[in-house]
Amino acid sequence: THIPEIADGILSIMYTCAQELTGDPSHYSELISFGLKVLINMSELSLGKAEIIHMGGIVATIDVLQTYQGMHEIQTLGCTLLSTLSKDNLEVSLCLFETDGVDIIISAMASDPMNSDLQISSVNTLSELSIDDEAREFISRKGGLMLITNAMKNLKEDNLLQKNACSALSALVSNVPEDLLIKSQVIPTVIDSMKYHSKILDVQLEGLIFLHTMCIKGRKFKGAIANAGGISTITTAAKEHLTSSDLLVRAFKVISTLATLDQCQTMISESNFIFALINGMMANIDSKDLQMQACGALCALSSDPQNKNMIHLQKGTEAIVFAMRVHFDSEPFQTLACKTILSITVGDNAEASNNKGDVIDAIITAMEKFPSVFRLQENAVLVLQCLSESPSNLDFMKEKSEKLVKVLHMCLSHENPSFQDNAVSLLSQFIT
Repeated sequence: THIPEIADGILSIMYTCAQELTGDPSHYSELISFGLKVLINMSELSLGKAEIIHMGGIVATIDVLQTYQGMHEIQTLGCTLLSTLSKDNLEVSLCLFETDGVDIIISAMASDPMNSDLQISSVNTLSELSIDDEAREFISRKGGLMLITNAMKNLKEDNLLQKNACSALSALVSNVPEDLLIKSQVIPTVIDSMKYHSKILDVQLEGLIFLHTMCIKGRKFKGAIANAGGISTITTAAKEHLTSSDLLVRAFKVISTLATLDQCQTMISESNFIFALINGMMANIDSKDLQMQACGALCALSSDPQNKNMIHLQKGTEAIVFAMRVHFDSEPFQTLACKTILSITVGDNAEASNNKGDVIDAIITAMEKFPSVFRLQENAVLVLQCLSESPSNLDFMKEKSEKLVKVLHMCLSHENPSFQDNAVSLLSQFIT
């Protein structure tokens, strides 16, 4: 009930000290430190946070940070308070820009690079301040990007700093000019952090988010990730955290994007990532999102002959079929699974396609369950055509001819000439 009065009193003292200080900068420093500690504790409560903001706590804290530059404890406490106040608060973020808060935070980071608490709170605040393209570029031009990567290098063993820094970099790098990204060495720094903290799940999760953000910026950054050892690092993360569906989903997303480069396809093959991917599918079979991302990755990887062969060797098609049985009622997954099996199967010789009864069963079941979904039916028919080139598969299909004839007749309701021709061609093999 006394929060407003306490906040008002402390902020008045802080403001007065900052405005009236002359001579020795250590004057009032203990009083300021005590006041900041109280405000930090108060800011953990929603009411306390609101009162501090309402009573001008942002401006008072920035004044204190300006006045007491070089006083490490005050700088740390002040940055910690700003971090807490700015979290999920656009009003505070805007206020910090208007009151030179970014300059003050960056100055504090630069002046005390080995202070873990100060670096963590400053990194968190810069992350919150990355509210739009203009803000991100402003922070980067002021040196924020470089200081965050330096903090990661200087405080390599601090996994909390590493996690928060990766998160901040993900927020910052969008639309930042390429020259700044390359100069600041963000990609190798994050990958080095992931290697060093390979067993720390939170660091891996945030690192993968950052890598995905960089991937979608273009080919140059995909190549930079590959050249910095990113693919082997992602593979290690997938193997180390096999039961974390969140991590695997992110890893599969990054690999799917990297696989558009031939250079990356080769590295993916050499890293044995496909082994980790398929093991991850089986270890997290109930996660539909993971199975979707895994199919997307397998589809992308199967465009490379070496990786396609590896998918066969690691029984990737069998893993997809198992997932199709578990998620039989999901139309999006069944559609993607059919597309992925087609991508893996097309171009195989008859020997490689032998004895695919389980695949044929799964395809027929999907066709029966979702007869109106054109994309699923189209890919399913193409898969069955590929598999029918193998005598053993054709014999199996003939045993299932009653079901096959039924689903293929339903296919003809889709008014697409090319698709209808494929369906009729396949149908002709089972009508006597």
